[in-house]
Amino acid sequence: MTWQKLNISVQQGSDDVTVHSGELANVWAGYSLILNGLHHEITSIDQSIITLDTAWSGESLIEHTASVMPTVTPLTDMLSNAITGVKENGEFSAQLLGQLAKLYTTQGDVTLTDASGAEHGLVGYPKLLGDQQAFQEQLYSHLPIIRLSQNQYGHLDGNKMAGWAHNSGFDIDINHYRVITSGIEWANREAEEQEILTAMNMAGKQHFQPNIVVNKLKWNRVSSTASSWLLFPQKTITSASLTIGCYAKLLSGELKESWLKDVNTEWGLCGAYASGYPGKYFHAHPYASTDTGEVLFIWPAVVQGHVPLDRANPKWGFYPSLYQANSYDTSVDT
Repeated sequence: MTWQKLNISVQQGSDDVTVHSGELANVWAGYSLILNGLHHEITSIDQSIITLDTAWSGESLIEHTASVMPTVTPLTDMLSNAITGVKENGEFSAQLLGQLAKLYTTQGDVTLTDASGAEHGLVGYPKLLGDQQAFQEQLYSHLPIIRLSQNQYGHLDGNKMAGWAHNSGFDIDINHYRVITSGIEWANREAEEQEILTAMNMAGKQHFQPNIVVNKLKWNRVSSTASSWLLFPQKTITSASLTIGCYAKLLSGELKESWLKDVNTEWGLCGAYASGYPGKYFHAHPYASTDTGEVLFIWPAVVQGHVPLDRANPKWGFYPSLYQANSYDTSVDT
């Protein structure tokens, strides 16, 4: 979730904050109100009045914009109190187990009882985690993504990926399976094109750039002693976090890791993450778990930055490259 923005006023020395405007429906006790960069835990909300755990010590704020966000601190504090309050003869009681079950399974508010019998309203862990993940995804969406690998488009040099390295311990054959072109109305597209575009989160789209090349890779082991890696774009040097991905569909055999991690027999997003450090390099190559097999793939690449690898809501796309001379990736070197 994004941080909630509220227009508020608060007097110096008061723990009551008046909310003039802003959405309070999804703000709960246990969240933090951020005033001039300082976090204050919200203890209660009564209509347009927010009560803080401590009085505001700064200068009075009038018609001030403040932010609200979930906080994990009260979760740990209240849970500790709850455990203390329901211990029986050194063993966890059924009451504690019940509270833990509620805390870690409930979407929304949970009430925990501390050692004194006082009740404390908390946000259930699933909702807290969901809010955090949603916020992280929105943050990631604003970060720049730069492609570090060549030939995401899918150019071929004979029956190999142009500019890529291929394992000589396998007979690797790659060909253009089909090209999905821009400008065709959705209703006039073939069923397979609709299936592929839907898996790429492009259902209903008529126009896009560049055209989408679907390549078919067939492998056959010819050396019993060769490593099981298949192919990779080139040595990737990075000092930052990476995302390696593509869209793919497995036709036969088994593959694992890199841009084909989690590939299966349905079209979908595949990939993995890798971390960097100064001077690090690596090779983005999937491994063959079987001696033979076939796979269809689209837009394989290594990018610097975080791209969500969510098959249900894919964001992977065609990315700018340090190598290319234009935005359509038309040269073999890109």
